Amino acid sequence: MNLTAMDLVKRAKSEINEISCEEATSMLDSATVIDVREPTEYEAGHIANALPIPRGMLEFSLNSHPSLTN
Repeated sequence: MNLTAMDLVKRAKSEINEISCEEATSMLDSATVIDVREPTEYEAGHIANALPIPRGMLEFSLNSHPSLTN
């Protein structure tokens, strides 16, 4: 059975907890924000103190980034 793009989106959304912009804003002081866009996109504008880790590097960086290790 081949899944369509919409099937994959529906499946992913069933496992994701979405929050409103207001909820996200209220969490910024106590959360680590990872910006997964490319460097040029990050440089064009980003959330203050967001960590720039491009999506293609995310899995490689999570365990070694100084801001994310305990």
